[in-house]
Amino acid sequence: AVAKALERFDVVLIVGANVFTWLFHAPGSPFGASQRVVQVDDDAREIGRSYPVTLGIVGSVRAALSALARAVGEQQDDAARAAARERVATLGRAREAHARRLAAAADAAGDRVPIAPEFLMRTLATLLPPDALVVDESASSLPHVLRHLPFRAGSDFFGSKTGTLGWAMGAALGVQLAHPRRKVVATIGDGSVMYAPQALWTAAHERLPVTYVVANNASYAILKSGMLTFGLPAAKRGVFPGMDLVDPEIDYLALARSMGVLAVRVDKPGALRDVLARALAHAGPAVVDVAIDRGFEAMR
Repeated sequence: AVAKALERFDVVLIVGANVFTWLFHAPGSPFGASQRVVQVDDDAREIGRSYPVTLGIVGSVRAALSALARAVGEQQDDAARAAARERVATLGRAREAHARRLAAAADAAGDRVPIAPEFLMRTLATLLPPDALVVDESASSLPHVLRHLPFRAGSDFFGSKTGTLGWAMGAALGVQLAHPRRKVVATIGDGSVMYAPQALWTAAHERLPVTYVVANNASYAILKSGMLTFGLPAAKRGVFPGMDLVDPEIDYLALARSMGVLAVRVDKPGALRDVLARALAHAGPAVVDVAIDRGFEAMR
């Protein structure tokens, strides 16, 4: 899918980023044989780390982009500059139309019970302050986090890669300590909470106003999806050993309250907005346990 999306471009510019670090191995390269790949990074170890590049530049990202903009601008005439502006405008319109479609689909799921994860993240997005910081370990709900939550800059979002679980409960506290004047929200799956629930005690002890929004599907749905993706025999029979957090289900409210944290559960979509707003405004740490749809599918 990545190769298909990139195939119409002559040059691919990679700036200050890891390059397509996959959870599952896929043969081949995302880049075409005739494509030129340019990578700019201030860390020499990143250049060509995942895939070979045509040109690697080690240095300040800001300085490199400024120099590139000047060099391209010097070679453009008025017609080329106008065409570039129109391409940017066209891409902007397409992005806005895509965002409207996603929002409409999420709003249309607003009556579903259990709560649709896209409706959860869409509702949360409308409540976040403009300078909010998001720490994510929502696993199977991550696509909805990325589609609906607004990020002004890459530094507004903290997430893991390649399926890592267990770091976000504590990471949210670190982000809050580093940014005491900004609202920190952790979007996290119920299975992820269980890796380090003791972070709630630390949040209460240090009076850190982190809001944990728990997308609770009573399972490790991301691992079930992985089993389906790998085509494991058990998954084909609908058997997912040890991946359902039921019998008994975990009482996250009792768990959080036992450590001095405000905790509220939401089962119905009509109550979601008010509960989220109250938790976000709370002066201390809070947990919002949201019962979401337990469905899952193979990763695509």
